[in-house]
Amino acid sequence: MISAKNLMLALGVAGAAVAAALNVLARDARRRDRYLQRVALQRWEDEGGNLYPIKGVPPARRSGER
Repeated sequence: MISAKNLMLALGVAGAAVAAALNVLARDARRRDRYLQRVALQRWEDEGGNLYPIKGVPPARRSGER
């Protein structure tokens, strides 16, 4: 028979494992999001976009416009 003490210990260990797994998933999601933002910014700058607007310079045209 499982005692209340052992049950609480098992639940505590399981909770810690779930928390650790969620922490790893959140860290990976943050890392991937930063990477995708960096790639998107680089792609946008390669198309002529500026992170900070420059006075007197018109905004970049889309690649399909002539």
